[in-house]
Amino acid sequence: MHLDARAVSADVTPQQVNLFPAVRIGRAIPHQRVTVVIPTRDGLPLLRTCIDSIAPAVEFCRADILVVDNDSVDPKTIAYLAGLARRGVRTLRVEGPFNFARLNNHAAATLDSDVLCLLNNDIEASSKDWLEEMLTRLAEPDVGAVGALLTWPGGVVQHGGVVLGMNFAATHAFTDRFGDDPGFLDQLLVAHECSAVTAACLATRRRDYLAVGGMDESRFAIAFNDVDYCLRLRQAGKRIVFTPHAKLVHAESASRGRDDRADRRGRFEHELNLLRARWGEWLNEDPAYNPQLSRDGIPYSGLAWPPGPRAPRYNHLESARDVPLGF
Repeated sequence: MHLDARAVSADVTPQQVNLFPAVRIGRAIPHQRVTVVIPTRDGLPLLRTCIDSIAPAVEFCRADILVVDNDSVDPKTIAYLAGLARRGVRTLRVEGPFNFARLNNHAAATLDSDVLCLLNNDIEASSKDWLEEMLTRLAEPDVGAVGALLTWPGGVVQHGGVVLGMNFAATHAFTDRFGDDPGFLDQLLVAHECSAVTAACLATRRRDYLAVGGMDESRFAIAFNDVDYCLRLRQAGKRIVFTPHAKLVHAESASRGRDDRADRRGRFEHELNLLRARWGEWLNEDPAYNPQLSRDGIPYSGLAWPPGPRAPRYNHLESARDVPLGF
């Protein structure tokens, strides 16, 4: 009835979850040009694994791949990049210091695709349906970005959506759970809205990306550029959706190292302070996170004391495409 009222053509499949009866709604993907954008600098084993693993999904969705090469110098990597053209994979050389936001902005300016799928070079896919799932979610016109469920190679969740306000920052959810865990209120079983998702695997329309100015490469060269981007999309009236039905493995920071290294801590803290300065009020008012839950440590790991000062808002457990029966 809800879909009929919205004149939405979709397949409805019952979904087995723990707490609420739910359905999974598969919306038709419109004809569109999709490009998977992969920034890299050397790291040949990671890049090769990434491209080989995503190839089935890319072929199934008739998408393209663009590798953004940021000053690779390893001869084996350079030879590999040169050979990618035979596989129909394009490369774009961007020189200068590593700036994740700038690399993706260059790609967006160069391409004429309808959809960008931003992907880290340390991602590995284990199925061919992850990209289709993300594109299906993005088919809703008011969705600005879609994120995936990412796990560490050992199976622990690395990204289950982003929660604002934890320690007055932005934190990945469910990093204390395994990928097959249902999560808090089944949020690792059903697609739902959240305030932001990681750009390690993020699908977005190119026109939306350009409309909000892409990623802020001057303020957020390395960290929080994805959070800032998602918040600007929300500011423009778009929704952000996390889907656990697109599941990939992410060896986070395997290619460039971690941000808590002594030589990088200052830059990370600077970008965190810029995020707080720009989005301070938003960090304290995450509409998808109940104020009765703790904002210290890991999201959804305990109750707040004292409880948050604002009245609880509706916690978006589902997107409009995954509506629990009775809600």
